[in-house]
Amino acid sequence: MADAPDRTDATSLYQEDFAAWLDAQVAALRDRRFEDLDLDNLIEEVESIRRADARSVQHHARVVVAQLLQLAHSTLGDPRRSWKSTANAHRDELETRLTPTARQEFEAGLEKVYNRGREIAATVLETEGTDREWLPRTCPYLLAEILEEDWYPTNIYGFDRCET
Repeated sequence: MADAPDRTDATSLYQEDFAAWLDAQVAALRDRRFEDLDLDNLIEEVESIRRADARSVQHHARVVVAQLLQLAHSTLGDPRRSWKSTANAHRDELETRLTPTARQEFEAGLEKVYNRGREIAATVLETEGTDREWLPRTCPYLLAEILEEDWYPTNIYGFDRCET
């Protein structure tokens, strides 16, 4: 039987070959060889996964908000279908990532997400002459509306009434 790797070897492997380090950590976990775990780096990686997951939720939510604002405030008839498609794709991603905890965090940070989504939409809408100051300063959408597939706000210029 091979000797257990020491902590220096695990740290070195972490720095030199991350994939091999991950394989070694998984093997140690599966075999319940907890003494072989590189705990400091393992903790750091798990924390990193958690932060990345939270950033992913915020990213997808910002894109949905931006698309909803563009649909509501665009003075153009197109590219409405593209904005709807993008909103629904990001809603699908949100649905897969919104655990009860992630949903709570999203809800608590909705205004921050909205403000960043508003900036994205304002940048797009300014190209057609819509002043960013015309966009609502606070989120006009309920969480359920942001998440509901195929829900879209009414376009203030009536372009949504022309769609088939």
